[in-house]
Amino acid sequence: MTAERNVGYISPLTRFKYNCWQVFDHKIGRDKAFKYFLKSRKKLEENILNQVSNGPKGKLIEPDRISNFDPEFILNEYVKKAKPVIIEGVANDWDCTKNWSLEYFKRLHGEDEILLIDNADRRNNKFEKLTLADVIDNINSGGSKYYRFYPLLRRHPEHIKDFDYKWLRSASNPSTKFEVFQVFIGGTDTESDLHSNFGSNFFTQAFGEKHWVMFDLKDTPVIDPFPGKNLYRSANGFLGEPFNCYEPDYKTYPGFEFINRYDFVLKPGDILYIPPFMWHAVKNITPSIGVAYRWLSYATSMKSSSLFFLMDMTKTNPTVWQSLSKHKEDTNLVHLADLGMLDKYIEELENCKS
Repeated sequence: MTAERNVGYISPLTRFKYNCWQVFDHKIGRDKAFKYFLKSRKKLEENILNQVSNGPKGKLIEPDRISNFDPEFILNEYVKKAKPVIIEGVANDWDCTKNWSLEYFKRLHGEDEILLIDNADRRNNKFEKLTLADVIDNINSGGSKYYRFYPLLRRHPEHIKDFDYKWLRSASNPSTKFEVFQVFIGGTDTESDLHSNFGSNFFTQAFGEKHWVMFDLKDTPVIDPFPGKNLYRSANGFLGEPFNCYEPDYKTYPGFEFINRYDFVLKPGDILYIPPFMWHAVKNITPSIGVAYRWLSYATSMKSSSLFFLMDMTKTNPTVWQSLSKHKEDTNLVHLADLGMLDKYIEELENCKS
């Protein structure tokens, strides 16, 4: 009698073969890898699907929810172990939770000129130059604009007082090599597709509510991401449409039905710890403002995924430090470069000046 396999079971040998393909994609590009070795790659995909579908269907689970605000406890029990956790209400008394709103940002920084990339238009890769007030007016009118990676503290460093920076530093890692704050402002039903990032992240929900879906690193062969670009990985997609975590299409992506997923809502004052490389997608279920405090610890990134860590650290064009520098300036510019549209954006800026 054969014992029932665990949810999302993939044999060590199959996982090793898949990791080899990841390295191959990283070195020569996925297009070439599929072009020259399509038959072998498809055979591996079928093997992965057969193994995971031989077990039970996946379940909806949650990360630990804790009300222990002790930074040393969080550092040792979650951050150093690369384990996600929701710290409920830790930021309730922070000024970002007490004061931030759409009108607050419009009043203070509505004239900020920004670059907005239309994440909902995956096929046409649109971008816009507009003001923060334009985005907020669109949200208030029920529009679909979602401004991601707003470099608030780079432009307005006085907002560091809106956070308990000492707590963030103590609960992260004293050996951090890099840190950056990025604000996300979006209306109801705006979302970001499934992806992962190089560093660690304390995400503070300051205003509104956000629905999160996350997957463990062990499920990467099912997610089958594209090769990393500038320390960012996006999940696989057919015809430009990746797996939708909120309206799952198990016919196109059958493997996802057999892996567990974290499914939860963040409320104002909650902070979520996202380990390096952990897969996540987000959807704003109300108008929402959240802020990512990202930092880099070699030890934690290596613990999360030694494969992704070593691939990213050995990239040369750009190097990891060149990528980090770009992200610190404005991650939207990084994504524009990845889409091959940075030159067009610079040209439009020059035309506006002349």
